[in-house]
Amino acid sequence: MLISVGIKQNLKMEQELATFNLQDKVIVVTGATGILGKAFIKGLSAANAQVVIIGRNEEVGLARESEIRAKGKEALFVKCDVLIKGDLLGARDLVMQKWGRIDG
Repeated sequence: MLISVGIKQNLKMEQELATFNLQDKVIVVTGATGILGKAFIKGLSAANAQVVIIGRNEEVGLARESEIRAKGKEALFVKCDVLIKGDLLGARDLVMQKWGRIDG
């Protein structure tokens, strides 16, 4: 019984995600190499967003970028410390160079 409830909940979530579409939206996630960031980028990617993964851990960030790209979605990892203004400006410049805008 618990299994069928779980399956129904997953199907409902998939149906809701099908109506929540971020196609052609460039979304920046700071802290994306952390635990919560992983969930955020997974959900945004599932909603077809172009995901910008901002974080300090290069190994994790590149792995997450690769995971998203392996699913045929768009992603860009930028190593960045959000407490350093120069890092933020550099990240902005890379995103603007790649997609020409930031939507969220």
